[in-house]
Amino acid sequence: MRHFILVLLGAVMAIGLVACDGKDKPKEFDTGASLYINVRNKTKAMNFETRALETIPGDPQEVLTPREIVEQSVWFKFDDEEGYKDVVFAITESEMKDPANERIIMRGDMIIDRHGKIVTEFLTAKNLRIVNGPGQVIAYIPQTTLKRAWEEINKAYNAGEYEKVYQLFQNAYTAIPCTSLQWEALKEKGEN
Repeated sequence: MRHFILVLLGAVMAIGLVACDGKDKPKEFDTGASLYINVRNKTKAMNFETRALETIPGDPQEVLTPREIVEQSVWFKFDDEEGYKDVVFAITESEMKDPANERIIMRGDMIIDRHGKIVTEFLTAKNLRIVNGPGQVIAYIPQTTLKRAWEEINKAYNAGEYEKVYQLFQNAYTAIPCTSLQWEALKEKGEN
């Protein structure tokens, strides 16, 4: 009888471990997951009283606040992994703009296909800028941020660590306010 109880107890524990393991990790990638482009005052040189970020003499454009950037954003402009320059990705839909939280929200269907596979076009972008209606650069995401985010997302996705991917989607991308001339100067120095 003692042997029977030990075997039964072992079986119950094994079933419990298997059941718990299945609940901790989602088996399928959530095609409704959103990606956030958080706009932050991230540079030491940023001074919002004067709205200056290494002011360029004669720059007709002023640096916007994060909230203004979200409100005025019209599209992303970037270079894609296939070598196309200045690819345009619209962000004009009002549900993509979250000024209260100073972020732009990329819907799941923009970054994940219907089969749960990641669409890499935006995630592997280079020279990514946020642009307003008149076509002026109003913010950018640094190259180092883009590269690091994609590497971490790709690694977690391939490992099936979807919760980590969702967390990266919400926190990994940070845009920094700038003007068109400031972005061009950063690009020339290789600091974009």
